[in-house]
Amino acid sequence: MTFSTKVKQEIISSSSFAGSELSLLCGIIITAGSIVLSSKQMSFSITTDNDDLIKFSQKLILKMFPQSSLEIQGNLRKTLNLDSSSANNILFDCGVLSRDERGRLNLNLAGDNHLRIERDGRLAFLAGTFLGGGTVSVPTDAANSGYHMEWSFNSSNQAEVIQEILASEDIFTKMVQRGDEYIVYLKVGEQISNVVGLMGAAKSYLSLESKLVDRSMRNLINRQSNCINANIDKAVVAGIKQVEAIKTIDTTIGLNNLPNSLKQMAELRLKNPEATLQELADNMGVSKSAVNLRLRKLMQISKELGEADD
Repeated sequence: MTFSTKVKQEIISSSSFAGSELSLLCGIIITAGSIVLSSKQMSFSITTDNDDLIKFSQKLILKMFPQSSLEIQGNLRKTLNLDSSSANNILFDCGVLSRDERGRLNLNLAGDNHLRIERDGRLAFLAGTFLGGGTVSVPTDAANSGYHMEWSFNSSNQAEVIQEILASEDIFTKMVQRGDEYIVYLKVGEQISNVVGLMGAAKSYLSLESKLVDRSMRNLINRQSNCINANIDKAVVAGIKQVEAIKTIDTTIGLNNLPNSLKQMAELRLKNPEATLQELADNMGVSKSAVNLRLRKLMQISKELGEADD
C-alpha cells in the first residue's frame, strides 16, 4: 500500500470533519465528479479507481441527502451515478450550480465560498480535493528521491482556491499547467507533513514526522562526520608542514640552538607528526594554546631561515 493510499484511507475513516461533510463532499465532487447538462436534464457522477472513496462518497451523500437515488457501476474503475433530481440538489447545496436573478443557471467549478468561511470547512474542502484528485509520495529509507504532494484540477480557479487555503495555514505552493490540468504541488517534507495532519490523517502525520526526524538526525551526523574528517585532514596537513619547518631548522642552525621550550616542542612534533594539538599539549603538560604558540614560532623561525638563505 502506498503512502498516498494510507493517507486517503485515514481521511475516509477519520471523524475530523464531522459537521463539515458538505465541504468535504464538495471537494470530492470538483476533483472526481463529472457533470452533464442538457436542455432537459442534468446527470452527475463520481468516478475513481479508489473503491473506498466510492463507498465513502455514497455514504456522505445518503447521510446528507437520504432520498438520493444512487447506482455504482464498473469493476476496477468505478462510477457512482446519481439521478437528475439528486444531482441537482447536491450541486446547488455545494454551490457548484446556482441561478442568477434572471433564473439563468451558473456553474461554479470551485464550489460555494460559504463552505470555506470557517477553518473546519476549508480543511474539509482541502481533504475532499485530495481524496478526489491528490497524491503524496515520500522517499523510502534507501531512496534519494524527494517528497512530493500534488492536487490535479480542471481549472485554474479551483487550483487557486486550494493555494489560498494552504496559504492561510502558512503553507505556500506552486502551480503548473500540465496539458488541460492545473497542478498544485509541494516538495518540502515538513510542509507536506503539516498538510497531512491538517487533513485529519493523524497516524500518517506521526509516521512522516518520525521519518523527517530520522532523516534530519542522519544528515546532522553526516555533517558532523564530514566536519570532523575535514578538521582531521587540516591537522594532518598542518603537522606535515610543521615537521618540514622543524627539519629546515635542524639542517641549518640545529635544534640545540633553540630555546629549551622550542627544542622540546620540535622534538615532540618530529616524533608525533600526526598528533593533534591537544595530544601534544597533554604530552608536554602545557595548554593547547601554548603548543599552538610554540609551533607557530617554529614555523616563523623556519621561514626567516629560508628567506636568509635566499
